[in-house]
Amino acid sequence: SLTPYGQTLITSQEIELINDLCIKQHIKPFAVDTKLIQLS
Repeated sequence: SLTPYGQTLITSQEIELINDLCIKQHIKPFAVDTKLIQLS
């Protein structure tokens, strides 16, 4: 069942923010690994 609170969370801005956070979280570990590999 849909709730007003749930509908409020589902917005284009929320989706963009979530996507940005996911992208950053995925890039950070890879960036660290890349730096470690280059240093070693």
